[in-house]
Amino acid sequence: MSEYPFRSLGEMLEKRAEELKDKIALYYYDDTYTYAQLNEKATRFANVLRKLGFQKGDILGVFLYNSPETLISFFGAHKIGVAASPINTEWKEEEVHHQLSHSEAKGVIVHEDFLPVVENIKHRLPNLKHIIIVEKIPAGRGLDYTTLMEEASPYRDWELAADLDDMAFLFYTAGTTGKPKGVPLLHRNILSYYKAREGGILGGGMALGASLNLVFLVILPLYHVNAMMTSIACINNGFTICLRKKFSAREFWAVVERYKVNVMSAVPAVYNILLKDDENYKKYDRSSFVLAITGAAEISPETIKRFEEKFGVMVYEGYGLTEGTVASTMNPFGERKIGSIGKPLPGQEVAIMDEKGNLLGPRQIGEIVIRGENVMKGYYKDEKATRETIDEQGWLHTGDMGYYDEDNYFYIVGRKKDMIIRGGENIFPKEIEDFIQEHPKVLEAAVVGVPDPIMGEEVKAYVRKKDPSLTEEELRKYLESKLAKHKVPKYISFVEDFPRNPMGKILKRELRELAKKEHPVNQ
Repeated sequence: MSEYPFRSLGEMLEKRAEELKDKIALYYYDDTYTYAQLNEKATRFANVLRKLGFQKGDILGVFLYNSPETLISFFGAHKIGVAASPINTEWKEEEVHHQLSHSEAKGVIVHEDFLPVVENIKHRLPNLKHIIIVEKIPAGRGLDYTTLMEEASPYRDWELAADLDDMAFLFYTAGTTGKPKGVPLLHRNILSYYKAREGGILGGGMALGASLNLVFLVILPLYHVNAMMTSIACINNGFTICLRKKFSAREFWAVVERYKVNVMSAVPAVYNILLKDDENYKKYDRSSFVLAITGAAEISPETIKRFEEKFGVMVYEGYGLTEGTVASTMNPFGERKIGSIGKPLPGQEVAIMDEKGNLLGPRQIGEIVIRGENVMKGYYKDEKATRETIDEQGWLHTGDMGYYDEDNYFYIVGRKKDMIIRGGENIFPKEIEDFIQEHPKVLEAAVVGVPDPIMGEEVKAYVRKKDPSLTEEELRKYLESKLAKHKVPKYISFVEDFPRNPMGKILKRELRELAKKEHPVNQ
């Protein structure tokens, strides 16, 4: 008998539906789906795909907003061994074309808002045979999802096709250079979190326990591995997903009150935005909301402390990559260390490695590397990138620099490529950013290196003010009392906001390019 409780994610949903039937699996605005209803919809969609000729090993592009149809299409595809390839809804024609072309997707399910993008590129996609459209559309432009689902059987009279070593998802990650790379995640990669029912991102990471009747708010986009794996974790543990189309600060606390939200996972930008709310949150009952998880980008300890003091919600940091199936470390529930990304999750090895491939000891800074069944086998159709990322011993090289302490809690000091070398001294921007963000008049900060003909690089800080009275002189004087002289930014610029990706993560590469333009004399 397999050590895994399920052979596939489709089987996971079916077994949970058998056990939980009428329990609410999903809230989506005014719509409610029980576990049985969600499973029936997924079976209908599986029958839709079968009728259209999809077979095990095919790939389905999913170009949708956060919606029940997104989850239904994922699980329906998984039941027949088809991999789902979520498409970033912020992407333009050439980016979408690259994903659908590189993946050789046999079909795509698309919201009508994104239909023009697909229509403009479909003549360049010889493998794309089917376009399924969500929402009402003029006849002749594609297959209508609603009609297909109404005509499909709600019953399964065939065997579940997917197995542990079949691809479940093909995510595309936007790198700093070149075209996005395909990250194939097998059912085994994902189910490695769920060898025990209480395990996984929620149970193993925070020991909340599957017996709690949790309502988990999902506001991050489902085309991102964070939100997708959070949703799968909820299904595995029998929790209820409260899904929103996107994050909205204006409706946030009303949603918490209405659905009795207990937990959410979000990026640091969400916490910073909510902290701007001076009075609105007081109008709502927030007593159910007890825990929040943060990841995907660096968050300052000061932001965590302010959020907890203001809203009474504990914030737990975690860490992971798409290539490692989202989460590799998490602060244990009740035993966290603020500023740490936590301890390795069960079943994973996390270590610190130097440039020669040696594993380092406590408090020694090096690259964070990960090994385990959660790690992808390699980038899709890209052996070169795979060799550059996964070494012969199976270690996934993250590109993040960090260390661990004597209690095996890990800490990030910055991205390897973001490290500033000034006069031979290694400077990690995160240390400077944390000190800047501790200043009471600062909302957010990002630090980059600026080329310098004498020192090699100089430090530049971009800062968002919380208090308009903050001056460069005041901030510099403050930092001089906190940091060694060579770490104090030579340049400080105040900005209204930062360039960000759809997850809210600050795009340092764009700031570096901006800094080069602002200081051409240095080059």
